[in-house]
Amino acid sequence: IPLIMGPDRTRLSKRHGATAVTSYRDQGVLPQAMINFLALLGWGYGDKQLFDMAELCELFSIERVNKNPAVFDTDKLEWMNGQYIRAMNIDDLYKVGFPYFLQAGLVSEEPNDRAVLKCKEALRLVQDRLRYLSEIPDLTVFFFKRPGGYEPGAANKWFTHSETAVRLEKLVSGLQSIVPFNAEAVETLIRNLASMEGIKAGELIHPVRLALTGRKASPGIFETMELIGRDECVLRLQKAM
Repeated sequence: IPLIMGPDRTRLSKRHGATAVTSYRDQGVLPQAMINFLALLGWGYGDKQLFDMAELCELFSIERVNKNPAVFDTDKLEWMNGQYIRAMNIDDLYKVGFPYFLQAGLVSEEPNDRAVLKCKEALRLVQDRLRYLSEIPDLTVFFFKRPGGYEPGAANKWFTHSETAVRLEKLVSGLQSIVPFNAEAVETLIRNLASMEGIKAGELIHPVRLALTGRKASPGIFETMELIGRDECVLRLQKAM
């Protein structure tokens, strides 16, 4: 059995991070990702990195285990866990992600159908960004709660232009009249307004994103606006104005 080492090539110990499997579980590492990761410590099958349990049972053999020290590479575990998360269907991702929504106070213990649907749609929008399930609250909180503030650097860049408030006011007026209120209609409105203002679409999209999420980065802003909803978008834009 190979010696397990940390990324610095010294014997794995507490100083390298979590040492109990429950710590990785709480962080949001999927069981199948951890099993896959552990199987590759000292063993391999060509260049293949991702295996399901059936494949591991079929292919694993003690004869192929390398006696050289194996590195417990947390970056690789993070990558692998992200790959498994991306491969999940939304219903399964919601099942394993629900405890994180609940712990963060974003849903109740028995959410209604509308709240469940909102959680699933939020997960769909951030699924490609997730590395650990524990990141779910931070990446989705603005779908459920208004931002408490705005990222200073982004605010200094996008909220100080003399025309920003006027453009947001025009956008608010437009949002109140589009039917149906969905990502496609919102995108058309924003791009048309930017064209009328003689600016690039990004010059409007960035302050809108900041106003709605408090952040300079988010999932696609048009889909984000659809999920937040017309009335809440209007309230957040008015607050930013």
